[in-house]
Amino acid sequence: MRGCDLFFTYWSEYDQQMPWHVDQKEPMLLKEELMKKGVNVSCLELDLSQRLAPENLLKRVIEQMGDPDILINNAAYSLNNDFMNLTPEGLDQHYNINVRATTLLSCEFAKNFKKKSGGRIVNLTSGQFQGPMPGELAYAITKGAVDAFTITLAAELAPLGITVNAVNPGPTDTGWMTEEIKAELRPPSFHSVELANRKMLPEQSNSS
Repeated sequence: MRGCDLFFTYWSEYDQQMPWHVDQKEPMLLKEELMKKGVNVSCLELDLSQRLAPENLLKRVIEQMGDPDILINNAAYSLNNDFMNLTPEGLDQHYNINVRATTLLSCEFAKNFKKKSGGRIVNLTSGQFQGPMPGELAYAITKGAVDAFTITLAAELAPLGITVNAVNPGPTDTGWMTEEIKAELRPPSFHSVELANRKMLPEQSNSS
Protein backbone atom coordinates (compact mmCIF):
# COMPACT_ATOMS: atom_id res chain seq x y z
CA MET A 1 0.00 0.00 0.00
CA ARG A 2 1.48 3.34 -1.09
CA GLY A 3 1.46 6.32 1.26
CA CYS A 4 1.15 10.02 0.50
CA ASP A 5 3.54 12.26 -1.36
CA LEU A 6 4.58 15.12 0.90
CA PHE A 7 5.27 18.81 0.42
CA PHE A 8 6.19 20.84 3.51
CA THR A 9 7.22 24.43 4.20
CA TYR A 10 9.45 26.01 6.82
CA TRP A 11 10.65 29.50 7.78
CA SER A 12 14.13 29.68 9.30
CA GLU A 13 13.93 33.34 10.30
CA TYR A 14 11.13 32.63 12.76
CA ASP A 15 12.80 29.48 14.08
CA GLN A 16 15.96 31.44 14.87
CA GLN A 17 13.93 33.83 17.07
CA MET A 18 12.95 30.96 19.34
CA PRO A 19 15.00 30.08 22.45
CA TRP A 20 15.75 26.58 21.14
CA HIS A 21 17.33 27.87 17.87
CA VAL A 22 16.40 25.20 15.35
CA ASP A 23 19.34 23.95 13.30
CA GLN A 24 19.14 25.41 9.79
CA LYS A 25 19.97 21.96 8.39
CA GLU A 26 16.93 20.39 10.05
CA PRO A 27 14.46 20.77 7.13
CA MET A 28 16.90 19.14 4.71
CA LEU A 29 17.68 16.37 7.19
CA LEU A 30 13.95 15.69 7.49
CA LYS A 31 13.60 15.61 3.72
CA GLU A 32 16.53 13.22 3.34
CA GLU A 33 15.18 10.91 6.05
CA LEU A 34 11.79 10.75 4.35
CA MET A 35 13.36 10.10 0.95
CA LYS A 36 15.33 7.18 2.41
CA LYS A 37 11.99 5.67 3.43
CA GLY A 38 10.75 5.94 -0.16
CA VAL A 39 8.58 9.03 0.27
CA ASN A 40 8.21 11.39 -2.68
CA VAL A 41 8.90 14.63 -0.81
CA SER A 42 9.63 18.25 -1.60
CA CYS A 43 9.86 21.39 0.51
CA LEU A 44 10.01 25.16 0.28
CA GLU A 45 11.20 27.90 2.62
CA LEU A 46 8.29 30.31 2.69
CA ASP A 47 7.15 33.27 4.77
CA LEU A 48 3.43 32.62 5.10
CA SER A 49 2.86 36.13 6.46
CA GLN A 50 3.22 37.45 2.92
CA ARG A 51 -0.14 38.11 1.29
CA LEU A 52 0.48 36.05 -1.85
CA ALA A 53 2.25 33.18 -0.07
CA PRO A 54 -0.79 30.84 0.12
CA GLU A 55 -1.60 31.22 -3.57
CA ASN A 56 2.05 30.83 -4.61
CA LEU A 57 2.44 27.75 -2.40
CA LEU A 58 -0.51 25.95 -3.98
CA LYS A 59 0.84 26.75 -7.44
CA ARG A 60 4.24 25.30 -6.52
CA VAL A 61 2.70 22.14 -5.08
CA ILE A 62 0.57 21.57 -8.18
CA GLU A 63 3.56 22.14 -10.48
CA GLN A 64 5.75 19.64 -8.63
CA MET A 65 3.30 17.02 -7.42
CA GLY A 66 -0.09 17.57 -8.98
CA ASP A 67 -3.33 18.50 -7.23
CA PRO A 68 -3.13 17.92 -3.47
CA ASP A 69 -5.74 15.84 -1.62
CA ILE A 70 -4.76 16.80 1.94
CA LEU A 71 -3.83 20.10 3.57
CA ILE A 72 -2.41 20.19 7.10
CA ASN A 73 -2.29 23.70 8.56
CA ASN A 74 0.53 23.24 11.06
CA ALA A 75 2.34 26.59 10.77
CA ALA A 76 2.02 28.83 13.82
CA TYR A 77 3.36 32.09 15.22
CA SER A 78 3.74 32.27 18.98
CA LEU A 79 5.48 34.84 21.17
CA ASN A 80 4.54 35.36 24.80
CA ASN A 81 2.52 38.47 25.65
CA ASP A 82 -0.27 39.56 27.98
CA PHE A 83 -2.61 42.52 28.38
CA MET A 84 0.25 44.68 29.67
CA ASN A 85 2.60 44.34 26.70
CA LEU A 86 0.40 43.33 23.75
CA THR A 87 1.05 45.64 20.77
CA PRO A 88 -0.75 46.12 17.43
CA GLU A 89 2.35 44.80 15.66
CA GLY A 90 2.49 41.69 17.82
CA LEU A 91 -1.17 40.98 17.31
CA ASP A 92 -0.81 41.40 13.53
CA GLN A 93 2.14 38.99 13.45
CA HIS A 94 0.05 36.31 15.16
CA TYR A 95 -2.99 37.02 12.99
CA ASN A 96 -1.05 36.91 9.70
CA ILE A 97 0.11 33.32 10.29
CA ASN A 98 -2.43 31.74 12.62
CA VAL A 99 -5.58 33.15 11.01
CA ARG A 100 -4.98 34.73 7.61
CA ALA A 101 -2.52 32.19 6.20
CA THR A 102 -4.57 29.25 7.52
CA THR A 103 -7.76 30.70 6.02
CA LEU A 104 -6.32 31.59 2.62
CA LEU A 105 -4.44 28.30 2.27
CA SER A 106 -7.63 26.40 3.00
CA CYS A 107 -9.58 28.45 0.47
CA GLU A 108 -6.94 27.99 -2.23
CA PHE A 109 -6.87 24.26 -1.54
CA ALA A 110 -10.67 24.02 -1.84
CA LYS A 111 -10.82 26.07 -5.04
CA ASN A 112 -8.26 23.76 -6.68
CA PHE A 113 -9.81 20.49 -5.44
CA LYS A 114 -11.31 18.71 -8.45
CA LYS A 115 -12.33 15.32 -7.05
CA LYS A 116 -15.78 14.50 -5.71
CA SER A 117 -14.53 13.06 -2.41
CA GLY A 118 -11.42 12.39 -0.37
CA GLY A 119 -10.40 15.98 0.34
CA ARG A 120 -9.01 16.63 3.81
CA ILE A 121 -8.13 19.82 5.68
CA VAL A 122 -6.62 19.39 9.16
CA ASN A 123 -6.08 22.47 11.31
CA LEU A 124 -3.77 22.18 14.32
CA THR A 125 -5.03 23.93 17.46
CA SER A 126 -3.86 24.04 21.07
CA GLY A 127 -7.03 23.58 23.10
CA GLN A 128 -7.85 27.28 23.49
CA PHE A 129 -11.51 26.43 24.16
CA GLN A 130 -10.54 24.08 27.00
CA GLY A 131 -9.16 26.72 29.34
CA PRO A 132 -7.21 29.98 29.67
CA MET A 133 -3.62 30.51 28.48
CA PRO A 134 -2.27 33.37 30.62
CA GLY A 135 0.77 35.07 29.13
CA GLU A 136 -0.11 34.00 25.57
CA LEU A 137 -2.94 36.39 24.79
CA ALA A 138 -2.31 36.94 21.06
CA TYR A 139 -1.65 33.25 20.46
CA ALA A 140 -4.80 32.19 22.33
CA ILE A 141 -6.94 34.70 20.43
CA THR A 142 -5.71 33.76 16.97
CA LYS A 143 -5.52 29.99 17.46
CA GLY A 144 -8.96 30.08 19.07
CA ALA A 145 -10.21 31.68 15.86
CA VAL A 146 -9.08 28.57 13.99
CA ASP A 147 -11.63 26.48 15.91
CA ALA A 148 -14.46 28.83 14.88
CA PHE A 149 -13.17 28.92 11.29
CA THR A 150 -13.06 25.12 11.14
CA ILE A 151 -16.73 24.73 12.08
CA THR A 152 -18.02 27.07 9.37
CA LEU A 153 -15.59 25.96 6.64
CA ALA A 154 -16.51 22.32 7.27
CA ALA A 155 -20.14 23.13 6.45
CA GLU A 156 -19.18 25.03 3.32
CA LEU A 157 -16.84 22.38 1.91
CA ALA A 158 -18.79 19.22 2.79
CA PRO A 159 -20.73 19.32 -0.53
CA LEU A 160 -17.38 19.35 -2.36
CA GLY A 161 -16.20 16.14 -0.71
CA ILE A 162 -13.77 17.89 1.62
CA THR A 163 -13.79 17.30 5.37
CA VAL A 164 -12.39 19.97 7.69
CA ASN A 165 -11.30 19.13 11.23
CA ALA A 166 -9.34 20.79 14.03
CA VAL A 167 -6.96 18.62 16.02
CA ASN A 168 -5.43 19.42 19.40
CA PRO A 169 -2.40 17.10 19.68
CA GLY A 170 -1.83 17.91 23.35
CA PRO A 171 1.53 18.94 24.82
CA THR A 172 4.18 18.33 22.16
CA ASP A 173 7.83 19.06 22.81
CA THR A 174 9.03 20.97 19.76
CA GLY A 175 11.85 22.53 21.76
CA TRP A 176 9.96 24.82 24.13
CA MET A 177 9.49 22.50 27.10
CA THR A 178 11.62 22.92 30.21
CA GLU A 179 12.58 19.94 32.36
CA GLU A 180 10.05 21.13 34.95
CA ILE A 181 7.22 21.06 32.41
CA LYS A 182 8.28 17.61 31.19
CA ALA A 183 8.30 16.30 34.75
CA GLU A 184 4.86 17.74 35.42
CA LEU A 185 3.41 16.15 32.27
CA ARG A 186 5.14 12.79 32.69
CA PRO A 187 2.64 10.09 33.76
CA PRO A 188 3.31 8.47 37.14
CA SER A 189 5.17 5.20 37.09
CA PHE A 190 3.39 1.94 37.93
CA HIS A 191 5.41 1.68 41.14
CA SER A 192 4.35 5.11 42.41
CA VAL A 193 0.68 4.42 41.61
CA GLU A 194 0.83 1.03 43.36
CA LEU A 195 2.50 2.60 46.41
CA ALA A 196 -0.14 5.35 46.56
CA ASN A 197 -2.91 2.75 46.40
CA ARG A 198 -1.34 0.75 49.24
CA LYS A 199 -1.19 3.85 51.41
CA MET A 200 -4.87 4.48 50.78
CA LEU A 201 -6.03 0.97 51.74
CA PRO A 202 -5.88 1.25 55.57
CA GLU A 203 -7.81 4.51 55.53
CA GLN A 204 -10.43 3.01 53.24
CA SER A 205 -10.70 -0.05 55.53
CA ASN A 206 -11.24 2.09 58.61
CA SER A 207 -13.99 4.09 56.97
CA SER A 208 -15.93 1.01 55.87
